[in-house]
Amino acid sequence: MAKRRDLENEIFILALERGERRFFPTDGTPFALQSQFGIRIAGTSFHRPPFEISRLDYDQHSAYFCIEGRGHYVTPAGQGVVNPGEVWLVPAYYPHHYWVEDEWRYVWIHFRDEGYWSSWHALGERKLRSHRIDQLRRVAEGIVEQGERWDDDVEVMEGWVRLLIAYLRQELMEPDDNPHRWSATLADVWREVRLNPARRWRTDDLAEMAHISPPHFNRLMRQIYGMSTNAMLAKIRMDKALMLMRGTDMKLEHIADLTGYSSGFALSKAFRRVFGDSPRSHANSR
Repeated sequence: MAKRRDLENEIFILALERGERRFFPTDGTPFALQSQFGIRIAGTSFHRPPFEISRLDYDQHSAYFCIEGRGHYVTPAGQGVVNPGEVWLVPAYYPHHYWVEDEWRYVWIHFRDEGYWSSWHALGERKLRSHRIDQLRRVAEGIVEQGERWDDDVEVMEGWVRLLIAYLRQELMEPDDNPHRWSATLADVWREVRLNPARRWRTDDLAEMAHISPPHFNRLMRQIYGMSTNAMLAKIRMDKALMLMRGTDMKLEHIADLTGYSSGFALSKAFRRVFGDSPRSHANSR
């Protein structure tokens, strides 16, 4: 296990009898379309142990879309896991080591270090939620299968490749603050907060649930909801507190405990700041 934390030696262990590795075609007009988009090589893989790869000075940017199972990895930033529905993005020349402990099915794509993809150096290694994982899986499998039974049907293969490029644009090249892309993800995050308002939520926690950075999470909040992260937290807690005040005989201290405030005094102070009067007066006036 120690060598799995080793980023000083190249390692390539691949037991094909324990899985499969299938490549996209690398010749003809369809490949020319991939190449124009910046794709150097791509394919689908399914692996069981023993499988592990270290790349210390790889000259291509890599995207690993997790379909099933889990992929484990280590980089200079630390260890992590790629779960189903996630995509792990690694810039060129960034040391990384990945392996399988149970099984892992994924689509992998390597991009040349040029054009748009060169921006990945500044973005660094990161993990995102994929919004097109099922479509990407079907398209990747279609490309591989069409390539393996190549029958000169160029139009069909071109159709698959153009669809792949369209999905990759949406996944990897759309602005990250596009509301269409992120609104559902943030809605899931806030749904979890509403279920447990008593938890001491931090922006770091919420951003981790959305698989983005805290500054990015705050920017999206402003664009999608028109309010700050703290303002949304306060609103959810206030809504819950009002519901409990109107529908129960709970004391303010108990309500504060259920809504994430340290005391009844802290809840009352926050309430006055928002509504201009005390919690009980506000509740009784409605």
